[in-house]
Amino acid sequence: MESAQSLTGARWGVIATVDEQGTPQDFVFSGFTSEEQHELYTWPHSARLFEHFRSLPGPLRLDDLSSYVRALGIEPAPAFARTFQGTPMRHRGTDVGSFFLADKADGKAFTDEDEKVLTLFASQAASAIVNARTHRDERRARADLEALVETSPVGIVVFDAKSGRAVSSNREARRIGESLQTPDRPHERLLEVMSLRRADGSEVSLSEFPIAQQLSASETVRAEEIVLSVPDGRSVRVLINATPIHGEDGTVASVVVTMQHLAPHSQNDRRPTECLGHNNPTINQPHS
Repeated sequence: MESAQSLTGARWGVIATVDEQGTPQDFVFSGFTSEEQHELYTWPHSARLFEHFRSLPGPLRLDDLSSYVRALGIEPAPAFARTFQGTPMRHRGTDVGSFFLADKADGKAFTDEDEKVLTLFASQAASAIVNARTHRDERRARADLEALVETSPVGIVVFDAKSGRAVSSNREARRIGESLQTPDRPHERLLEVMSLRRADGSEVSLSEFPIAQQLSASETVRAEEIVLSVPDGRSVRVLINATPIHGEDGTVASVVVTMQHLAPHSQNDRRPTECLGHNNPTINQPHS
């Protein structure tokens, strides 16, 4: 905003934004004293005048702002300047607010060139505002999804395809792993000693676990019961789903595994269920 003021000779500048519903959201003031800013904040007709400016189809230039406001049936604020120019801020047809400049330094009216400067900066400001909102919404959506995954009653682990290393896991997956952990071995190294027994009776060490062993074959596992065990005899039964995630080059980049702890259920009432998360678009991001 300061650049727009400098190029046009405007003493005052205001950017007023609205949210997606058109409700006034933020006001940014430049060049005002604290008293002038307070006066505009508390002026009883600010919402009405702001709505009027928002409804304009394009830029507006005025030699006398106070006279213009009186013609609308509104008593102007004492802090109003004489010279004024303003324009709606729109991005791809979406209204995001208004950009105002006022009180040209030489006392003359704003020119056509000044209006071009205003329009250019308003367009840039609108684009920046929309991009910031998009980024904010994406971060919020990702945070919500991460919270959902972390608190899911189903264990979720993402394995890197190249190394076979677990790159992320949620709370339930860590809880299942803790039941097999030993005090002398950090949980990061638990995979080195763990073995599994598949539904067909085959038993392999976890370094040969199909999620790592058969990545090149892009194996998809659905509702398979396996037993995870460690050398001291402790074991846990889980129901797993495994989904390979492909990168842009078509090769497997990562594998998402979901696991449901079967210990609380009896053999008779246990039912294979599709576990949460294997088709989640945010979880299913390739890992480099």
